Amino acid sequence: MDETCQDHHTHDQEMPAGYIARQNWFKRMAKTHKQEQCPVCGLWLVWVDTTFYPVPTHHGYSVNRLGQIMGPSGKLLQPMSNLTGHLFVITPPPRRPRKLFVHRAVLFAFIGPPGPGQEVRHLNGIPSDNRLANLKWGNRMEQCEDKRRHGTLLRGEKSSGSKLSQTEVLEIRSKAKQITLRCLARQYGVSHTAIRRVIIGRTWSSVGTESSHG
Repeated sequence: MDETCQDHHTHDQEMPAGYIARQNWFKRMAKTHKQEQCPVCGLWLVWVDTTFYPVPTHHGYSVNRLGQIMGPSGKLLQPMSNLTGHLFVITPPPRRPRKLFVHRAVLFAFIGPPGPGQEVRHLNGIPSDNRLANLKWGNRMEQCEDKRRHGTLLRGEKSSGSKLSQTEVLEIRSKAKQITLRCLARQYGVSHTAIRRVIIGRTWSSVGTESSHG
């Protein structure tokens, strides 16, 4: 459990004293807010503002802090999921890009555009959780650190871009002093740059490199 709850600012909204005043307060809040259990601390019922704000990149579309998207017709849209679990809606032409990702829509609407090289971070590691409290712009290093903390960082053979197996990596490192990089590259069907990175441990760092120093 995180030491600090990013939703605590909503925990502290004061209710008025007295039964009648409190009931009226609940009615007013219910018009623009949704009451739910805090996903971080699990102990509080929080009021989340569900007011919709326009998405600057897509005219006619709006989004709220819960990650719900409303189309130009005023109806809530049902997002689809890609292979990585990120949610998006398809916008009709001539809008470009056609895919409007929910996480980007939320940050554009409430935070603003990203800085150079920034991408969306899902702070709890759940790509379908597009609450504003769970999203933040960050750089690639912060994104990788998030994945490492969540245990979702793909390494070695699990990486979708991997062309080598762990066995082949160990073979390459054992042959590094006898065969040139270009020969190894042709033998294993990768670039000589990829071979060099394997040998020095820049890639496949999770596999022991002791064999390359023997």
